[in-house]
Amino acid sequence: VAACGLPAVAYPNSGEEWDAARGRWTGTADPGEFGRAAVGWYEAGAVLVGGCCRTGPEHVRSVRAHLDRAAV
Repeated sequence: VAACGLPAVAYPNSGEEWDAARGRWTGTADPGEFGRAAVGWYEAGAVLVGGCCRTGPEHVRSVRAHLDRAAV
């Protein structure tokens, strides 16, 4: 963000990875972890933070709650 001077958007998936060999998602999609990570995205320069694939309303609520607590 600092290198280009443009606003950034963080719109990641849930954090899980697709295991093609097993035909399933692996990892965690924990909304709490997602919200904690969002604070770092914001601190790195993201001006919009949301969620994409395999995220839901609980992930977005967690982002809001963690950003509110961090008072960023």
